Amino acid sequence: MELVIVNNGTAKTTSLKVAEYFGKQHKNVIQSIETLLKDQDVAARLNFQPSEYQDSTGRTLPAYDLDRDGFTLLAMGFTGKQALQFKLSYIDAFNKAEKALTSLLTPSIPQDPILALVQAVQMSREKVLSLESGQHVLATGLAETRNDVAKLKESQRLESWQAHNVQKAVCRKVELWKELYPSINVKKAFPAIYRHLKEKFQVPKYDAIPSTEYERAMTTITKLNMSGLVGL
Repeated sequence: MELVIVNNGTAKTTSLKVAEYFGKQHKNVIQSIETLLKDQDVAARLNFQPSEYQDSTGRTLPAYDLDRDGFTLLAMGFTGKQALQFKLSYIDAFNKAEKALTSLLTPSIPQDPILALVQAVQMSREKVLSLESGQHVLATGLAETRNDVAKLKESQRLESWQAHNVQKAVCRKVELWKELYPSINVKKAFPAIYRHLKEKFQVPKYDAIPSTEYERAMTTITKLNMSGLVGL
């Protein structure tokens, strides 16, 4: 038994099939549909078309034909693991039916072989142009993204642990100079080193050095000589 059929150019199912696959009594499915119809506007009612069927005793009983939207409105109200599995199955079935319908409605290749060849060449050329355009857009987008990332990295200040390490490196440098040159003015040494860092990295404060320049800043402090500082 097909889950979904194509009828008059539209993918549809029926209340009988819904009842069977969800393991529900048909009368309960009918009741659910009629409850929906009471709550929905006129546009939604078009998703449920009344129909009839004959049961095993020959009685003619009411049923409904449902399109994709009608099924969705109805099925999404069902709960439980079994209901979830059948919802996924129905949605997949509708997708396959509509895909098949679309392929049937797609214009066929013309019978004239020359015209068919011309159209094939034209389609190939359009695909190539589209691909080239897409590659250009992609390349431009990647370049812009790289620039944005580079700017972001450049604008990112030292992280707290990096700034702390810079401070400790400056302290170690001053302590080393104090041992080598006991007459050094410690009060002037600290601001002299920080001033040198600000000038070298063109920043208003030492902790505004870009985090990407952290290693270079640490190397600068390690290699710094007193002779290279002004004010000492």
